[in-house]
Amino acid sequence: TGHAASLDALALAVLRQVCASSDADGGAIAVREGASGIVQTYLYVRATDALKRLPLHASAGFAGVVMASGELLSIEDAADDVRRNRGVDEALGVHVRTAFAVPLEGETEDTLGALVLYNKRSGPFTDDDRALVLLVAANVSTAVRLQLSREAREREERLGTIGKLLSGVLHDLKTPL
Repeated sequence: TGHAASLDALALAVLRQVCASSDADGGAIAVREGASGIVQTYLYVRATDALKRLPLHASAGFAGVVMASGELLSIEDAADDVRRNRGVDEALGVHVRTAFAVPLEGETEDTLGALVLYNKRSGPFTDDDRALVLLVAANVSTAVRLQLSREAREREERLGTIGKLLSGVLHDLKTPL
């Protein structure tokens, strides 16, 4: 998590490892984007080793349920679960049968996002899988907070540089006038 230069790189590295370790078809890291109600979801498809980005509403799917409640969610039969997001099925390319989701803790009371695993190939998710995902979620929470603060700092620096440049241009224009 410390080597990731972007949220995409972080999500790909984490999801690739945790899906392989837990024998899941795929996984997702959902990150809340401020108070907009939009969640950027980084969806990893193990069969193609690809990462897809899906902007979803904060209440959508298993990730939304976990982010709203702040509680773990374990689904052993997702076929008729009304909380399931059909867009995830399409993006994964498989029908979601089982899922395990944990919240990503933020610095405040609100959850920062969620980490979700889909379809353990060899049956339901075990206690070992749950322990692994909880450990990974704690590290991912910290890495996401650091990445978001790094991006905010870079944005502020760019705006500061633009402000200084415009100030210089205005000064140069006002002098001859």
